[in-house]
Amino acid sequence: MPNAENLIGKGFDKQPGNINMNGRPKKIPLDSILVDILDEKGLISLLKSIHKAALKGNIRAAELLLDRFYGKSIQTPIPERLTEEQLSQLYLYLKRKYSNEK
Repeated sequence: MPNAENLIGKGFDKQPGNINMNGRPKKIPLDSILVDILDEKGLISLLKSIHKAALKGNIRAAELLLDRFYGKSIQTPIPERLTEEQLSQLYLYLKRKYSNEK
């Protein structure tokens, strides 16, 4: 945790020249680009080569196939690994969330 004395007077830069007004760049729609570039045979051969790499043990290739087929997995916190403070924050969050739904 940073020392509080080192943070005094240091915050976000408010000069417009140093702020990225456009925000984060948009992601490239890779799926539509591949469909435009490759024909059906090309897409099938690409998928076969990624599948072959995954079977050989390429974790990234397996991850890519699973993410595209099933969707990305949701990472949920494991209660056994949370500290008391994190558990209490999670409890308060869930209590607020579900008390507003009634």
